[in-house]
Amino acid sequence: MQDEVDNRYIWGNHFSGHDIMGYFSGIGFKNMIEDPNGLFVRMPSKPWYEQADDKVAVDIWFVNTKDMLWCSATDVIFLRGGYGWWIDTQTIWRFSYREDKRQYYIDAEDSKGYYAHMLGRLPVSVAGGEWNTQGYYDSYFSKAKAAADDFISAYSAAQLVDKEASHPFIVEASTDCHDCNGMGQVQRDCDTCPNGLELIACPGCHGSGQVSRNPGQHVIVPQDKLKDGSPIQIINPDVSINAHHRNVCAQVMDMITEALHLQKVDEAQSGVAKAIDQERLYKFISNISNHIFDKLITDTLQDIIAYRHATSIGGQVYPAQYPFTVIKPTQFRIKTSADLLAEYNESTKAGMPAFIRQRMAMDFVDKQYSGDALMKKKAQLITLLDPLSVLSMEEVLSLRNAGAVSDAELQWSRKLPTQVDMLIRQKGEYWFVKTSIEEMEGLLIG
Repeated sequence: MQDEVDNRYIWGNHFSGHDIMGYFSGIGFKNMIEDPNGLFVRMPSKPWYEQADDKVAVDIWFVNTKDMLWCSATDVIFLRGGYGWWIDTQTIWRFSYREDKRQYYIDAEDSKGYYAHMLGRLPVSVAGGEWNTQGYYDSYFSKAKAAADDFISAYSAAQLVDKEASHPFIVEASTDCHDCNGMGQVQRDCDTCPNGLELIACPGCHGSGQVSRNPGQHVIVPQDKLKDGSPIQIINPDVSINAHHRNVCAQVMDMITEALHLQKVDEAQSGVAKAIDQERLYKFISNISNHIFDKLITDTLQDIIAYRHATSIGGQVYPAQYPFTVIKPTQFRIKTSADLLAEYNESTKAGMPAFIRQRMAMDFVDKQYSGDALMKKKAQLITLLDPLSVLSMEEVLSLRNAGAVSDAELQWSRKLPTQVDMLIRQKGEYWFVKTSIEEMEGLLIG
């Protein structure tokens, strides 16, 4: 952002407790995936009569489709925070709800509008996704929806089998209750009954007439009953049923990850298959990334600038604009330090130009020493001042023999890391990290 105040604002925690990128990565992206037809609305955090600062404080709201009452190219009406909101191309109106009459009314203080944005358009962006032929957006993850529905059923069945049908059960011969002799009822004295007795459910068997034993209770039976006609049998269920359900769940999960191009590339997979999988994944992620950066973030920054700046044309005040820069990601693979080192070795063997290897060396340092600001600054300084630092000894000797490198340049290259270490000891680590490359270059060369 060209305006430093605006730049500090978007990188502050002003958007639901996040900065601009934290909001879209933590809140905006999830809402976009779950509700692609919802709206991102750029709103002043306070009405015009409560604005105290020189520049308007702007917040980002996500309005779900269930809260939208009307949406057109010129008007949006929705519910949020106990209020009704009506946004047109010039003004934002706020309504209060009266429960006794079940109607919305413009508050007295809002009779002139909540805020006049004067944009000539709606400060609104549709969340977006895959456009369908029915006139609305499907989620970017919609390709996995059918498999996800099947997964719910399969996983639920697997849980039921694991819980209810995976434990051994006991089968035993029925034994009459000794208290009621299998009748299920016993007599007891009763003062109000005609015969002085009444029948009640047997307390020993609870009216079943059969003995119900505890799981740990032992039954002593005669020896002759422990042969083929054993009164007790322990039966283990067929665990192949559990394995079947787990296999079904795994297969459906593979379908989901494949639909989202998130399936892990097998090391044993052929090079052509790997390239196809990576290309599909790149297209899938880049499609989402382009929409977020080119549409949602760009529109948001434009509206923030318009809210916070104004210009006068013919005595009339209008929102002002100025150019800004949005830098999109160009690759989405998270590489380990081992991957970067292997790429650097391959580039050295292939004889890649030094300026390319310089960038690869810095990528390795950023990954390997991500939390060490001193090491990163040291690597940056040496890489910029010494073009020979990324060359192998064989390459340096070849250049010297060819007359492309002098002995003085070679000596300078060998001494530079030591001189940088001496400079750090003399000036201190804090000075080294905060000082510009140009200033340190003058001290080292001088």
